[in-house]
Amino acid sequence: MVNKENGAAVIASTAVGVIAIVILSIAWSALWFGLALSVLWGWFIVPLFGVAQIGAAQAYGLILVLRVLQAKAPSKDEQKASFGERIVRIVWVPPLAAGVLILTGWAVSAWV
Repeated sequence: MVNKENGAAVIASTAVGVIAIVILSIAWSALWFGLALSVLWGWFIVPLFGVAQIGAAQAYGLILVLRVLQAKAPSKDEQKASFGERIVRIVWVPPLAAGVLILTGWAVSAWV
């Protein structure tokens, strides 16, 4: 039997878990896209504009800033997604997307 104290504790722990997942997913995504940005920056921006190379940490910070500026409410499709689909989006999509970006950038830089 669930009493009021246990119900409040469950709600509080769920809220803390959701906040932790959001923070970790933003950090995980920014890590991969920061890596991709630092590589692509060196391939395209440095030679084109003559600016300094940025490291992965600087690119990571830049991606975090851009993620904050780009924040949006989840769509209805995202809200209806199952737990498994959300985990796939959080864990697997960022490294795969960053890999595709780097691979595409490599192909373009080799072509140019």
